[in-house]
Amino acid sequence: MGRTEEGDDWRLRLGPHTLVAGASGSGKASIVWALLLGLAGAVRSGMVEVWGVDLKGGMELGMGKPLLTRFANDSVHAVTMLEEAVAQMQARARELAGTTRQHEASTEAPLVIVLIDELAALTAYESDRDLQRRANASIATLASQGRAVGFVVIACLQDPRKETLPARGLFTQTIGLRLRDRTETSMVLGDGSVAAGALCHEIPIGAPGTAYVLSDELATPQRVRAGYADDALITHTARAFAAPRFKPVVVPETQSTREPARPRRRTRSAAQSKEDS
Repeated sequence: MGRTEEGDDWRLRLGPHTLVAGASGSGKASIVWALLLGLAGAVRSGMVEVWGVDLKGGMELGMGKPLLTRFANDSVHAVTMLEEAVAQMQARARELAGTTRQHEASTEAPLVIVLIDELAALTAYESDRDLQRRANASIATLASQGRAVGFVVIACLQDPRKETLPARGLFTQTIGLRLRDRTETSMVLGDGSVAAGALCHEIPIGAPGTAYVLSDELATPQRVRAGYADDALITHTARAFAAPRFKPVVVPETQSTREPARPRRRTRSAAQSKEDS
């Protein structure tokens, strides 16, 4: 992913659901692309599938779309894709039940990474209350049940408040980029993180990609900096390591999208006809 403060390679553990939080311009894109470029070989082999959600019209993830097995750039398709992820996750759990308690990735049953950029656009800012409810339910289900069966959620947002992401506590690996204040640092990395040395609110504006990472394997927050990937590197890697298949997200036909039924022709009763005559 980049370098640690000590100059060692920074490697991000896959498996824990991961929340990336940072103010605008703090370098969330560096985290996303360090992850995707690092997974390129596994994506091309079919061992890993990345299902991407980019509600900025696809401006961010669209550049590397060949690396994605599934892609949604609006709320309706995103919620449909999340619900399909839940269905596939639960089907895999039923298949593994009684055989093993931990999924091992293969080309037949790959590790599925659900990568969501600007998560709050679904969980808090979506104007359609039903879509918002379904999105929160799907994310909570994936984050509470997906780890053992090979479904991992990695989500990015700017506002880490609980109201923005009700399922925040289900993300056991967190990355705090530059944040606005000590309170937000504590929201992302937990109580005591500031005292332990995590100073996300003091990261300079001119140091995008600098972050503190905390997971269930780290006793204290680790200061890191993600590598920078330019547009040329992203597009070249996406073409060279494209996913072996792409599965479009198809929104089920609903009553509102069907052609409205023609109104029935009203028949006149015998009494009405007699009265009119």
